[in-house]
Amino acid sequence: QFNLLTPPDANAKLRKTARPNYGLTLTPNNTLDVSAFDIPTPLNLCPWASKGCAGACLAYSGHGSFSKTQFARQVRCASLFKHPREFGLLLGAELQRLSLKHRSFLFRPNVVSDLRIELVMPTALRVFARSRSIRVYDYTAWPMDKRDPYDASGYNRLFHLTYSAKESAHSSDVYLANVLMAGNNVAMPFAVDREADLPKRYTLNGDSFRVINGTASDDRTDDPEGVIVGLVAKKTPGRKTDTTGFIRPIQ
Repeated sequence: QFNLLTPPDANAKLRKTARPNYGLTLTPNNTLDVSAFDIPTPLNLCPWASKGCAGACLAYSGHGSFSKTQFARQVRCASLFKHPREFGLLLGAELQRLSLKHRSFLFRPNVVSDLRIELVMPTALRVFARSRSIRVYDYTAWPMDKRDPYDASGYNRLFHLTYSAKESAHSSDVYLANVLMAGNNVAMPFAVDREADLPKRYTLNGDSFRVINGTASDDRTDDPEGVIVGLVAKKTPGRKTDTTGFIRPIQ
C-alpha cells in the first residue's frame, strides 16, 4: 500500500515551493506496461510529446530511477484506468486529509504525464477553485484550443496552466508567440548551467517576451501573464545529446 500523491520531500521539483506541494505521478508517454495489468488498449499519457521532450523527460531522474518508484507509478496509472471511481475516492480522501493538515497547499495533477485533468475531475476542480486551501496547477503540451482551465462561463479559473514549448518542428515559434500574446505562459528549457544565466527576454517570431525564472520554484500559480517560464536544463537527461532544438540556446 502507498499513497497516490507524491509528497514534496520525494520530488526535487515539488520541493521547490513555499507552500507544501503534492503531485500525482503517473507514467509518461507510452511507458505503461498494459500487458502486466490486463489493459487491452495501449495508453499514451503524453499524446503531444515530441522527440525532444521524450528524450529529456525527467521521469527517470532522482527517485524515478528506482524500480520500485517506477512500479508504483505503473500501479497508480493502471488503477486510474481500471478502477476510476475507486481511484477518485482515494484521491479525494488524500486531498481532504491534506486540506485539514495544511492551511494552503499546491496540487500538481501531472508531474510527468499530460492528462487533461479538467476532463478527469471537472467537479473536483470547481470545488478546489472555491477552496482556500487547494491551489491546482499544471504544465501541458496540448494545443491551446484543446485545454480549458476555466469554468463554463470562461471567466473563473479552475486551475493554472502553463504551456510547454517543444522544438520548432513540433510547436512553431509562431504558435508559441500566439500562446503568449493571448496571455498564457510558456515553459521553455534553456541550455544554461545556472539560474543566473537564464535570459531576461527571448524573441519568438520577431516579438520579444519577458523570461522569468521557473527553476527557483515550481509554483506557477502566482506568475505574471504572457511570460516565458525559463528552466535550467543543466540536470535534464539528454541535454548533451539533444539535436532537436527542444533545449533552447541563448540568443
